[in-house]
Amino acid sequence: MFGRKKTREVEPVRRLFQNDALEVSVLSVIIALPADAMAPFLGLGGDGRGPVQIVTASRNVRELEADVARVKARIVVLHTKTSGYSPEVVRRIVDSAHGRVAVVVIGRAGGEWEIEAREAGAVAVYPEPIDAATVDRFVEEAPGLVDEIELRRGQLHADAELSEAVLDQAAQAPVDPAVIACWSTKGGDGKTTVAVNLSYLLTSWAQQRGLLIDCDMNGGSVAINLGQRPETHTILHLAADYQAADNRLNLGQLKKRVLSLDTGLNRISKKPESRLDVLFGITQPEQASSEPLFGAQGLAFMRDLIHTAREHYRFVILDCGSNISLAPHTAALFDADLVYLITSNHRRSMFMNRDVMGSLVSKGKLDPAKFKLVLNRYRNDTSWDIATIEEYMGLPVFGLIPVSQKDALTQADNTGRPFVATHMGRNDADDERVLKAFINLAGAVCEPARTLAAERERKQRGLLGRIGKKP
Repeated sequence: MFGRKKTREVEPVRRLFQNDALEVSVLSVIIALPADAMAPFLGLGGDGRGPVQIVTASRNVRELEADVARVKARIVVLHTKTSGYSPEVVRRIVDSAHGRVAVVVIGRAGGEWEIEAREAGAVAVYPEPIDAATVDRFVEEAPGLVDEIELRRGQLHADAELSEAVLDQAAQAPVDPAVIACWSTKGGDGKTTVAVNLSYLLTSWAQQRGLLIDCDMNGGSVAINLGQRPETHTILHLAADYQAADNRLNLGQLKKRVLSLDTGLNRISKKPESRLDVLFGITQPEQASSEPLFGAQGLAFMRDLIHTAREHYRFVILDCGSNISLAPHTAALFDADLVYLITSNHRRSMFMNRDVMGSLVSKGKLDPAKFKLVLNRYRNDTSWDIATIEEYMGLPVFGLIPVSQKDALTQADNTGRPFVATHMGRNDADDERVLKAFINLAGAVCEPARTLAAERERKQRGLLGRIGKKP
């Protein structure tokens, strides 16, 4: 493990730290330190006790990088005096471990190395001297260091094996904000499924701040799809707050009622922030006719809610119910920038959606350009091909989500986790088609979603190429 030049001093250290049977709750650590800095860490190896256990040690960067690939450690500690060290080494370790390893760098007090190490991806820097107090501090801070790495990356990015450099670049790309209503006149067309997966892609994947609002007055189901209990985080609670405040709404009121489901590191400010906030829907059908949500009061509330959300979020996704006579639905359709018209290739779905959309355009004077046709659960083994559907609907297909042969979307809904949240890694052909369709839908309004998807695909092609090579 330590290369050709093993000394009597190194070999006992290797044996002391080698521990391949750690408990899951223990954080495994790899160290690469000169002898004087290594000595205080010796008490952390081999006894199986404590929250931190060192599993292997090296004094050489080349061997360290091999150990990172071999040992699934959560923390790497190295020194600026370690042979071969440079900030680029930190960057390579972070990228090779797909952001799942926290890197700690030790060095002489003062100097540019601290800034360079942090810019390369280190989560902590410890100045010399290294003594027992420093090790105690490390043990105390270790769980938080791992939490910070998870916060930086996000599960979707880790599964897709995206590099820090690509994520930073995507986070700085310009994005036009948008309010998007997911709507259909027919129940069961998949409005909520599209809204939930689109929200996750725009926020957790594309690193934008977003708000998902369940404004379906026919009965909200976003909470069910996300496996959450709405409690007081509902649109009815916020509407009552609005009415009690003489029809005024501010960010503080909104933040009180939303539930933050995804927190990530802002790659520009370098501070944690909520990426996806959710305002859940009504929990009982009769709540749709309650005073705060009904008639002129409900219309004023919904319009102010959209206005307030627009000022504080990059993307606002509205899961909108089918009945256009209900005030929250009316406000959502009129005030949204885009209306994703969710339609299956069932004739009844297309007929109802075309008819009502036509009325909204002709009688309600809605801009027809805001309607974007999204075919959900599309199958090409019917008489209604794409060209026929486009001619019938009078709209080009904006997004096409194929039917899953395994009904994977329903399975995801039943587990309370969006499909896209669990399929950023390796998929079979059926799941990959569905995932790419959702990514294309998000990428149509958010270029970083498309950029990250291209990098994910490049990584996977590279992996397949390596697997296909003969030894």
